[in-house]
Amino acid sequence: MNQFVEINHRIFVITLPSDGKSGIAVIDGTEVPFDFCPGSAGSPASLLIDGRCYSVDTVPDEGEWVVRTNERDLRAMVTDESRERRKSISLGTKQKETASCKIKAPMPGLIIKLEVEKGMFVEKGAGIVIIEAMKMENEIKASQSGIISEISVIKGQTVEKGQNLITISQV
Repeated sequence: MNQFVEINHRIFVITLPSDGKSGIAVIDGTEVPFDFCPGSAGSPASLLIDGRCYSVDTVPDEGEWVVRTNERDLRAMVTDESRERRKSISLGTKQKETASCKIKAPMPGLIIKLEVEKGMFVEKGAGIVIIEAMKMENEIKASQSGIISEISVIKGQTVEKGQNLITISQV
């Protein structure tokens, strides 16, 4: 089952092996080897991710978790697919979990700037890409809230009208 972990307004989709302690995790579609060793009472856990070792301690804080690593403290919110489904139903939304929206180029032009990264959460109306056309910069905005699931262009690329730029998936 997928876990959705939000850190600094970016949502990571994570799938762990059934034991959750070692093997291959899939993070935003990328396989990453890991090994987890829970700490004893009062001592942090050990987490080995892709060859890097982290000392990890978690503290609950108002519905979120503060994750303390040997590098810094991160605030994280973790949900799973069933919780996301229940939340969607309780809010009375009619969203489909697999619904996605393809943002297409409204005109031919040159990609000047990508304002998002894959896996990032965006709100409807947020700027996602800037296209230069006829010596004018045009900011393309998100037509729905969701997670950036695909970026089909790179900075400096020439695009044609109707070409797919970015795909936003609903959570």
